[in-house]
Amino acid sequence: MHILGFSARASGFVAFSFVLAFLCWIDTTRAQSYNFNNGSDAGWTHYDPMASFGAPGSFTFPNGGYRIVAAPVPPPPPVGLGSSSLGPSRAASYVPSTSYTDFYESVDIVNWQTNSSEAFGLLAHLSTVGLQTTSGYALTFTDDTNQLTLSSITGEAPTTLGTANLGSALQVGHSYHLVFSDVSNLLSGSIYDNASPSVALASLSQIDSSKPSGNSGLVIYDLTSTTNNASNGADATFDNYFAGVSAPEPGSAMLLMAVVAPMILSRRRAQA
Repeated sequence: MHILGFSARASGFVAFSFVLAFLCWIDTTRAQSYNFNNGSDAGWTHYDPMASFGAPGSFTFPNGGYRIVAAPVPPPPPVGLGSSSLGPSRAASYVPSTSYTDFYESVDIVNWQTNSSEAFGLLAHLSTVGLQTTSGYALTFTDDTNQLTLSSITGEAPTTLGTANLGSALQVGHSYHLVFSDVSNLLSGSIYDNASPSVALASLSQIDSSKPSGNSGLVIYDLTSTTNNASNGADATFDNYFAGVSAPEPGSAMLLMAVVAPMILSRRRAQA
């Protein structure tokens, strides 16, 4: 049956398309996207555990990036809590406003220390964030071993769930893209060179359901203090952070409208 030159089937498709677009819009409203070009991390919460012991980290915005610096572990406090009990130098920043179960999280890595052993990357399913209390997952890159690591965190202590080795070291001057996701308890991570974004340098995945949901964010930590008594701190700069239920698809809405718009125009012409 045709009504004013517009078929019932086409009319139903338009209705379905708008429902789909609306659902996509709802999903997008839960996502966070930050390029830090305004020199602000408003909406983020800093985790800086060494600050209480006289060694605060810093959170700055060089050249439109997001630089997180963790100061070296301070000397043992007089109250008897030794530096070894404090754990490695570390700092994190996370977005507390949204909690995810399934998630897709990504960030660019634009700078890091080259003369130290440190790890940096993404956090997910965070809860009870605090000194020796943080729970969640981490996908990190270790710069001296060229290794991508997926970890489960309980009481701030990481347990390795999986690792993947890169064929070569990250190149200074390149930017890299780190992707972390969870779909029905399947945790996956990959790292890409932004110069060749279609080819993963390393990927890994693991099923784990021990941390069912939580917040997402960024982390850096020093590995020298976990292997000897030295502590160099940690330093990495991130950019273009995204977190959502699924991967961003900026072209999907445009594609949808490209299909629907001619049909709407045809109907209007038939009504004229």
